[in-house]
Amino acid sequence: GVSGSGKSSLVNGILVRALNAHLNINDDAAGKCRELLGLENVDKAIVIGNLCTLAAMGFNAFSSTRKTTKGILWSQNASQVVYAISATVLGGYSASVQNLVSILRNLLAMTKIRSKLAEWTLVILGVVAGIAVNNRGWIGLLPIVGNLQYTLAIFRFKNDERKLKLFFLISLVAFAVFN
Repeated sequence: GVSGSGKSSLVNGILVRALNAHLNINDDAAGKCRELLGLENVDKAIVIGNLCTLAAMGFNAFSSTRKTTKGILWSQNASQVVYAISATVLGGYSASVQNLVSILRNLLAMTKIRSKLAEWTLVILGVVAGIAVNNRGWIGLLPIVGNLQYTLAIFRFKNDERKLKLFFLISLVAFAVFN
C-alpha cells in the first residue's frame, strides 16, 4: 500500500495487540475489528521458532560477507546453533539433527581435519540419524539432502570460497523449503 494508508496501524494496532493478548504477553486490547480468524493456530513455540530462524538468517547473511573459509564456517556455526534451537522448538527433528551434524562438520573443517574417514562418517551420521528422526515424510528429507551436498562440498572444495558459498546457498534453499 501507499504511504499513509494504514499498514503499520493495522499490524501494530490490531494484529500485534491481538496476538500479544492471545499469547498472554500483555493485556493490551486489540484495536477495533469485527473478527480475527486463526489465532488458535498460533502458539508461543511458533513465535519463538520463527524468531530464532530470523536470527539465524542474520548469521547466514553475515557469513556471506566473510572472505575466508574459516570466517564463513564460524558464522555458519553460529547460525546452525540457532537453527537447531528453532527446528527443535518447531518439531522439525530431521533438520535439528542436520544442524548438529553441520556444527561438527564445520568444526572439523576449521581444524583442517578433512579426511575421507571424517567426510564419510559425517555423511553417514547425517543421513542415518536424519532418516531415523524424520517426522515430516518426504519434505523431512530436504535438510538431509541439503546438509549432505554441503558436507561433500566442504571436503571437496575446501579452499574455494566461491563454490562453498554456492553449495551453502543450495543447502539454504533446501532448509527454507522444509521450513
